[in-house]
Amino acid sequence: MSLGVACCRACQAAGQFGGVCGCGHGKFTLVDQAQQQGTLIDSLTPIVDCVRDIYTQLGARQYEVNLVWTQWTGGERGVGGENVVRTLQVLPTPLVGTLNALDRELQSIGIDEAGTLRVSEISPRFSEDLLIGKDLVVRTGDNLPVDMNFYWEIYFPRLDGFGLRRRFTPATAPNKDPTNFEWVVNLLKSSENRTRDGVPQ
Repeated sequence: MSLGVACCRACQAAGQFGGVCGCGHGKFTLVDQAQQQGTLIDSLTPIVDCVRDIYTQLGARQYEVNLVWTQWTGGERGVGGENVVRTLQVLPTPLVGTLNALDRELQSIGIDEAGTLRVSEISPRFSEDLLIGKDLVVRTGDNLPVDMNFYWEIYFPRLDGFGLRRRFTPATAPNKDPTNFEWVVNLLKSSENRTRDGVPQ
C-alpha cells in the first residue's frame, strides 16, 4: 500500500475525511474542520490515520466505536420514549482497552457490568467538543438540550446476527497527546445498553 503524501494533503486541505479518504486506505469520518494545520505533527496526522486504519482492514480491531445522540419524546431526559437522532462511527478505529476491566455485578434485574474503559489512538483530527457530544446536533460548544443524551458505544458485530452494544459515558475530560497523534478518553460503563438491533431501552 502506498502512503502518498500528496493525496493525504488533499484530504487535509479539505478539512475532513468524507467517505473514502483521498489516499484510498479507508473510510474516515467528520473531524474538527477549524483545526489549524500549521505544525509538522499536524501535517503528519492524515498519514498516521491511514496507517492506523490498516488494523481495521486486517481484522485486528473487530469492533466499532460509535458516538450516539438520543432524544426523549417527553421533553426531558428519562421522560417518554428515547429515539436515536445521530450516530457517528469513530474512524480510524481507535484502540479499546480490555473489557476484562469491567466488573460483572448482580443487580435486582440481573447481571450488569460496571467499571471504566480506556480508549486511545483516537485521531487528533476530532475536536474535544465532538468527543464530549457538544457538536453535530447542537452549535459547537453548546450544552445538549434537557431532552437529549450523548454516549459512546462499543459494538462487536457478529456474522450470525447482532452483537452486544455496550454503552459508556465519558468519565474524564478527553486528553490530547500530540506526540502520539491521539486523543485518550476514559469511559464509564452505563447500566442501559441499546438492544442488539440498535433500539434504545
